[in-house]
Amino acid sequence: MKRKLIWRKAPHTEAKHKILDYYLKAWIPKLGTWNERILIIDGFAGPGEYADCKPGSPVVILDIVTNHVLRNRIGKIGVFLIEGNNDRANHLEDLLIRRYSPLRAGESIYELNEGKTVFAVIKGKFSATLEEMLDITQTHGVSLPPCFAFIDPFGPSGIPMELISGLMKCTKAEILINFPVDSVNRFLGTPAYENTLDALYGCKNWRKLRMMKGVERRRRLRELYISQLKANAGAEYTLHFTMRNARNRELYYLIFATKHWHGLDIMKQAMWKIAPDGSFQFSDYTHSPEQPWLFPLEPDWEELAGLIWKHFRGQEAVPPGEIERWTVIETIYASNHVRRALTLLEEKGKLCKYEAAYSGRGWIKLAPYKKKGAFPNGKVVVDFSAD
Repeated sequence: MKRKLIWRKAPHTEAKHKILDYYLKAWIPKLGTWNERILIIDGFAGPGEYADCKPGSPVVILDIVTNHVLRNRIGKIGVFLIEGNNDRANHLEDLLIRRYSPLRAGESIYELNEGKTVFAVIKGKFSATLEEMLDITQTHGVSLPPCFAFIDPFGPSGIPMELISGLMKCTKAEILINFPVDSVNRFLGTPAYENTLDALYGCKNWRKLRMMKGVERRRRLRELYISQLKANAGAEYTLHFTMRNARNRELYYLIFATKHWHGLDIMKQAMWKIAPDGSFQFSDYTHSPEQPWLFPLEPDWEELAGLIWKHFRGQEAVPPGEIERWTVIETIYASNHVRRALTLLEEKGKLCKYEAAYSGRGWIKLAPYKKKGAFPNGKVVVDFSAD
């Protein structure tokens, strides 16, 4: 059966695109100001819009790139929009021409921002396109520029672990991938899908999960995929966000993978904006934009303060940056949560802070730092009480 050219945008898709938006707005200046070129890949770009006239991921990405407040300070940005359905790819290209009035630089290649932004609508399957890109870089002995890939397929086909690993092994490569757990779970016992799932995972270990059921099986399917990203793709840090449909059924996990804790921090901050209770999930079933929360949800500041003090208790001359790094890597919280938690500890007499200077042997404490609720990196260090 032929798929629709465009369709309505579900609330969970809107939430997914907001995570993409929040992340790229922070990722672009962080990488773009220190590198001549950066690359963004949309692996399953679609037609670019929905039946209700809401933007698709290519428009979300290009709007951020072209309108970023720091665009003049950022180097060249390439955007590869890959779509395997010709009708959708043609619709996407026509839409982008009408929306941005770009200069044509080649077949389906266009320029914006006086040549500082180049985007290409690539009419082909994601797996074949990525394989060709990686082959070219290997043949010529070059690597891709710092890269972010948004990989949002309709099902488990066409996203083999071998290619995801090849992309992740590029310098400063990060991915946000839709892991379609509902489809994977449904096809787990279907012989015709064995090769597809072998390719998805890059192993056959998923077959051991066939005898499991329910929530635990879905969790194990996710954890196996994440473990494969770490073992095969070299991902140091991962994060996942659950998307549920109108019946509150798990549809897919957005799985983020990176090699640097700063990337993890940016994505955590993006996901916290969509799930301010720290649940890292979104459900169409409970979504009600007409009835916002009476009391806005926020992080559990007492919990974070307790976690920080428990880990750092008795330590002296700890720079705030070290506290932020530990928080991002070891807890569900992000770096922008740390200051308020430290302020709570300060009010309870659990820490003292000092102006500090760095020497070759470490931080040297100077005079007490008296400004309450402030913990500027590079200027102060913190002593934690032992009890």
